[in-house]
Amino acid sequence: MRVRVLLLSVAVILYMGIASGPILAADVSEGILLAQESGVSDSSSEEDDLLKELDTELGGADSGSDEDLLKELDMDVGEAAQPEKGKEIERPIFIKDLAKGFEGTLIPRVMVQLVNFEGEPGEERDAKDVFYDYRLEGETKVAREKYIFNVAGWAEGGNQEGTYSRATQFMTDNEHRRRHLEINELYFTLTSETFDVTLGRKIVLMGLSTLYIPTDRVSPRDLNDPMDPKDYGIWLASIDYFHKETTLTLTAIPFFSPNKNPDRTSIWTGKGAGADYDFAGGDDGIGSDATIEDEFPPPGEVGGLAKAKTVFKGWDLFLTVFNGFSLLPVLEEKTAEVSGGGFAVDVPAEYKKHYPRVTNISGGFSTTHKDFEFHGEGVYQRSHSGKDDNYMAYVGGITYTNYDFAEKIGHERIDITLEYGGEWVDATQNHPDYQRSSEGARPTDNNGFGRIEFKYDEDLKWQCGINYEISDKGWSQGMLVEYKLTDDVKAKVSGELFDGGNDSYFERWEDNDRVICQLEYSF
Repeated sequence: MRVRVLLLSVAVILYMGIASGPILAADVSEGILLAQESGVSDSSSEEDDLLKELDTELGGADSGSDEDLLKELDMDVGEAAQPEKGKEIERPIFIKDLAKGFEGTLIPRVMVQLVNFEGEPGEERDAKDVFYDYRLEGETKVAREKYIFNVAGWAEGGNQEGTYSRATQFMTDNEHRRRHLEINELYFTLTSETFDVTLGRKIVLMGLSTLYIPTDRVSPRDLNDPMDPKDYGIWLASIDYFHKETTLTLTAIPFFSPNKNPDRTSIWTGKGAGADYDFAGGDDGIGSDATIEDEFPPPGEVGGLAKAKTVFKGWDLFLTVFNGFSLLPVLEEKTAEVSGGGFAVDVPAEYKKHYPRVTNISGGFSTTHKDFEFHGEGVYQRSHSGKDDNYMAYVGGITYTNYDFAEKIGHERIDITLEYGGEWVDATQNHPDYQRSSEGARPTDNNGFGRIEFKYDEDLKWQCGINYEISDKGWSQGMLVEYKLTDDVKAKVSGELFDGGNDSYFERWEDNDRVICQLEYSF
């Protein structure tokens, strides 16, 4: 019955439409007036006859036809709700944008050692002639009007012993080995015109220097290959406030993760380096067979960072205050009393590596004048309870860019960077239970740095650089040639050389000279 009424109504509307011409939906009375003016008869006999005819035809139909039609409509609706075969169901927009924004880089490397590693007697080192590693990096983000979501990480492996282990560890990672799968950054930022709020894991970098950056002491680094370090993200909650050219940042850091140092068997631990990478040299009675245990700050020991950065009349400036745990460890010596012959002596029983709480105040600048860029920065560390040295590490440098001479020798550009890095010790470690300060992990106390880079064109550039220990006459040199094979593929060939006097930092790497071949495929 419902269907009959519906069909009758449609028939009447169609009939009136055909008979009267166009009907304006905005005003039905106006449509009726137009129909009358068109000369159509006003009698109702023809309309009555048509309605009777329609009713007769509908009445002659099977009484079950209404139910059949409803069933048919139900089937059509059910079929419409199902996706067509082979047609992909549309994903949520967030997931699509996350996949759409993905950028990746595949980096395979081969490292050929130029010298046969000869360690000290009793030292066991992973001394291969050829090392290799591979790394697939990826990052993506989703940006909306009120928030930004970022994620970045990598998968990697290689043939270095004691270097790789499992996957990302949350929330702290006290493992010195690299992870085969690492989610390095994963953070969410609420945005507005005057402030941002960020939660998650993010890399925190602060310095403005080019070659040596003493102020970057918050995010840990992967030093398994110290000539190719990588920064790690830390878990944090931060707020950034913006006012014109100035940004003020407050950050809470609830978890601590140390640097990832080379394994004890790595050639980068060094020749004659004793038991630990951070305490190079094996002095002070710590033999190469000594056992050193890590003792990490407990979770919940919160660190904090306050930073201000601005641009003032062409000068980039920053100032930070950090209170938390140092990435540069100190050594605690536990002793045991041994009696004999009528007297007792204390002998070393165990060593523990501690990461002392410190307060760091740092600042820096960068500015340009014509073809020159000038920069400088420094950090003053105050150790709590005398567990480490109180000292200032600093750097100053200049970069000169030349186009005229570069053009004469067939190049587009030449950049020359010179820096000096030093250290001033205000007070030495004075805690009675601690034997070594972080001095062994601070190789830059009187160093000169230099680099010259030649840009031939957009596809080819090459450079060479040096880090020279002025006091101890140690040095490392590096050479690099980079060529863009296609828009997506780069090839790099580099060489690294090390040498120095007996007391120098680089002397322990004198057998680590190598040539590196590397490809980078971006997609």
